[in-house]
Amino acid sequence: MVERINDIVLAIINICGEAGTELSSAMVRNISDLTETLQKLNECNAALQHAMDVFTIQSELNTAANLARMKISNAQNHDEIVKYFTTRGERASLDRSSFASSSSSLSILLPASPQIFRGREVELKHLLSHLLSPDASRSAIIGPGGIGKSSLALVSLHHPDIVAIFGENRFFIPLDSASSPTDLLFLIAAYFGLEQKGQVDKAIIRFLSAIHGPSVLVLDNFESPWEAQTTRSKVEDILSQLTGIPRLHIITRWSRPFLPPLERLNDVAARETFLDIVDELKDEESHVDMLLKLTDNVPLAVTLLAHLTAYEGAESLLDRWSLHGGTSLLSEGVDKRTNLDKSISISLSSPRMMALPNARQLLSLLSLLPDGILETALVEMSLPFDDVQKCRITLIRTSLAYIGGDRRIKILAPIREYMRATYPIPPHIFRPLKNHIYSLVRLSRNFEFLPSPGVVHILSNNLGNIHTVIMRALDSHGSPSELKETVSCIMELAKFSYFTNFASWSYQLADGLLETVKNLADTQLLGQYMLTEAQIHFLESSHETFSIDALQCFEAIGDLVSQDLRVPVDLLCSPRPGTKSFRYL
Repeated sequence: MVERINDIVLAIINICGEAGTELSSAMVRNISDLTETLQKLNECNAALQHAMDVFTIQSELNTAANLARMKISNAQNHDEIVKYFTTRGERASLDRSSFASSSSSLSILLPASPQIFRGREVELKHLLSHLLSPDASRSAIIGPGGIGKSSLALVSLHHPDIVAIFGENRFFIPLDSASSPTDLLFLIAAYFGLEQKGQVDKAIIRFLSAIHGPSVLVLDNFESPWEAQTTRSKVEDILSQLTGIPRLHIITRWSRPFLPPLERLNDVAARETFLDIVDELKDEESHVDMLLKLTDNVPLAVTLLAHLTAYEGAESLLDRWSLHGGTSLLSEGVDKRTNLDKSISISLSSPRMMALPNARQLLSLLSLLPDGILETALVEMSLPFDDVQKCRITLIRTSLAYIGGDRRIKILAPIREYMRATYPIPPHIFRPLKNHIYSLVRLSRNFEFLPSPGVVHILSNNLGNIHTVIMRALDSHGSPSELKETVSCIMELAKFSYFTNFASWSYQLADGLLETVKNLADTQLLGQYMLTEAQIHFLESSHETFSIDALQCFEAIGDLVSQDLRVPVDLLCSPRPGTKSFRYL
């Protein structure tokens, strides 16, 4: 408004000048007064903006300082509080009846039992015998991707004998998106609706210990959090704590072959599975036998080829298989995954997929989303093709994708790995996906002022997606502007994690970005990065260095906020004698 008034005044002066008309002294005086008023308004506006900047950063700093002091105080008082309640025979806010009702509501999270399940009678009987034993059992289902580990676990959970004994106390937690001990605890706590604050592991133990009657917990894809050597012992400690809970049966699903793995289907079971899917067989029996030999009796490969056979026939499928390299590529000893990979490749070149070229691009996108994605989100993503719904249906009909119990479209781990290696997502498809994921992370802005359980819920449902997309963005070597977006996203996530313990891996990512941020030659971004590092390392000695570096960056660009940042930094670096340093950030 001030600028518009100023433009009007200048226009009046210019019009009068062009018309050769002199302004009266009164008019000149009025214009002078108005100009002076406009100048004062401009100064007030600048002062207000400065005050807002100062208020914002000081609020952030005060919040961080208060939170850190609370953490220190809680750590000091925790043992005394526990001892106090223990001696009085009380339990801190744990109502056992509420846990029983909570576990009942969790039954809706249990995925359905597979509709087709063949050839695992021996393994199922063995697993059921463990679960039906009076003592809490510990079972591990081992085997490569696509062999049917999750299916075996789900069938056992839905077995009538298990339902009769365990009732609603049957839990299935996918861990595909967990990459650290913190993520593991976060996913388990989120599944049971527990707060992700304080000692999350103890809250989980208390919850599971308080459940009435026996319970069974499946930790699906446990290898994801267990994989990293640096944190493996901590993950194993968490598993050890869980195994100490009386009456809790635990099933872990691993791909590692340090125990006897789950065998492939026998010939009879593979054939029955194949025929269950094909329904009406219109081909010669010999053609079916040849196809089954190509699957190596891997359940996922059998499923893929069965769906293709139902659509185009066994003879046509065999012809296409030969065109893709023939059976000479499928001999034992070349690669244990060769047959499965070949089955995926044949599925991608099927008539259904070829009729919709964008379906493969959608599959490449889904390969970066271990948590899956809702159909509405796919539509809102503004992908560069308008047949998303048709592509989605095609992927499901060919068994390259499926709809999970949470109504998200997902793909199995072997297909994800194959697509990432063979058909990596192209830049024009990755860009809208990245924008979508980054927009989710931006929901956490100002979380310390306006904490929202809804934001935590949204981000927890996309933990693996966020991690995968960020890592892909860092590896893609995009333009400087794209890299700045990724850096800003990581900083937002790290600050959010500081308050919620949401994704501890974001700390390590942020720590490793220093040289990258420096190379971008953006002093303001560097200052924001240093400020973020100071916040997430509040209780460490490096906090002071990051604070000073942030101040220097803001002063270098003449940022008014630096004027007010100097005072807390000076206090930080010059503590009073006999007192601890005052940590403002």
